[in-house]
Amino acid sequence: MNYLAYHLLGNTENIIVDGRRNNHTRLTLSHWPGNETPPELKADLSAEIVLNYLESPQHQVDVQTVSNNHFDADGLMGLWALLNPKQALDRRQLLIDVASAGDFGVCLDREAARVSFVLDSWADAERSPLNQEVFQLPYMELTAVLYEETLKRLENILDRVEYLEQFWIAEDRLLDHTQEQIAAGNITIEEHPHIDLAVVTLPEPAETARKQEISQPWDKLIQTLGIHNETAMMRVLLRQANRYELYFRYETWVEFVSRKLMPRVDMTTFATDLQSREEPGCIWEFEDIDALQPRLRLTGTAESKIGPAEFQDRLASYLVSQGNYRRNDKRNRKR
Repeated sequence: MNYLAYHLLGNTENIIVDGRRNNHTRLTLSHWPGNETPPELKADLSAEIVLNYLESPQHQVDVQTVSNNHFDADGLMGLWALLNPKQALDRRQLLIDVASAGDFGVCLDREAARVSFVLDSWADAERSPLNQEVFQLPYMELTAVLYEETLKRLENILDRVEYLEQFWIAEDRLLDHTQEQIAAGNITIEEHPHIDLAVVTLPEPAETARKQEISQPWDKLIQTLGIHNETAMMRVLLRQANRYELYFRYETWVEFVSRKLMPRVDMTTFATDLQSREEPGCIWEFEDIDALQPRLRLTGTAESKIGPAEFQDRLASYLVSQGNYRRNDKRNRKR
């Protein structure tokens, strides 16, 4: 079996991993919405679907070409597994854990997190060891280069990730910091299972550093793995002082089969209501509900005029008003 870039498939019969089929696809092994993956093989992650396929001779097809239309950890784990079935099955749990770290921000093992960080670095123009000219290519061509360069190196990355510290150390330290802050109670995670919401509260910065810290991107303050490993809620509200950002996790975009998830909610009307309470020039925006991980956030300023208690109450009321809540759900939903 061989990998062929998606934009070069032409009339070649193929298996698609983690992406969307084309007119000559014989088999799709993907968790994307609307996929045509055989029901018996389905799983939350495309990499796990591929591993199920390798263990199911009755579903295997005589096709020699595999491809994907985008680059990420889940797609890479799945492609590599098809190309290297024995090695992949020997590392089954590690591949699934790396895919989960990359797609969902959830993993069981720090080694898997570090592999995911390495792959993120390779795909980041500012950190990648690849020639910078590569990142000027059209997306499909860039995707092909990333797969060609990482597929041949992946076994070494999986087995010797400790030697690639330069590519994972920054995110690893941020993950340590996030976990330490949670353990110390400085970062709190308040769960509201009836509306599938986790409220993540960061400590307020000192007044001398407030302006600088409050304007930092969230991914510079916390590592998502540190949050998602602590809660199974699929709606996450980040809060620091009067700064807020709500997002729907990526699990709510894919076909998630291990448990039923509450649907996403269009927050456009809520954003309009928030907007009416802010100063001129401060704009609340909600991304397209079909985005991979849509976010509600304030632009034009770092902080809102709306206090934390009022904001949270309004958010909860809006979610309930949209019919997005569970009745009498008292289960412990933490992982």
